[in-house]
Amino acid sequence: MAQTHTLESHADEHERRRERRWMAWGLGIMVLVAGYGIYVARQLADRPMADPGPLRAHPLPDALKAEILGMLDTQLVGAQLVEINEGGLRDFRIKGTPRATLDKAFKAAFRPLVVNELMPRLRPYGHVISFEIANMDFPPARLRPLPRK
Repeated sequence: MAQTHTLESHADEHERRRERRWMAWGLGIMVLVAGYGIYVARQLADRPMADPGPLRAHPLPDALKAEILGMLDTQLVGAQLVEINEGGLRDFRIKGTPRATLDKAFKAAFRPLVVNELMPRLRPYGHVISFEIANMDFPPARLRPLPRK
């Protein structure tokens, strides 16, 4: 018995081909995105870290602490800089309440202050800078490679 081609069977075959074509394009794009992600991750992992120089074992000088607190007072009410030394890991914790009422305005002014002013000044003295700022959730930042145990 001869097989007859109907309009429905032709439409079903066309639909299956179209679905396979879209699936192939989707898989191709996923492979490209995953490949580029792996490339970027490897580039970031191989990136050399700047040498922060030797760690100064003595506490933060009072003059430097006063200078940093002066910078923090422009952005925070009740600004505090607390030095924590636990097991060879020195952490500088910044505490306070933002002066700016809007989060966006505070972050726009505070982030450049931390990156451009505070981190270079604290790098010779510690490993991490962390934050306890009211209603804000800033992640800690590494100043230098963490000590090996």
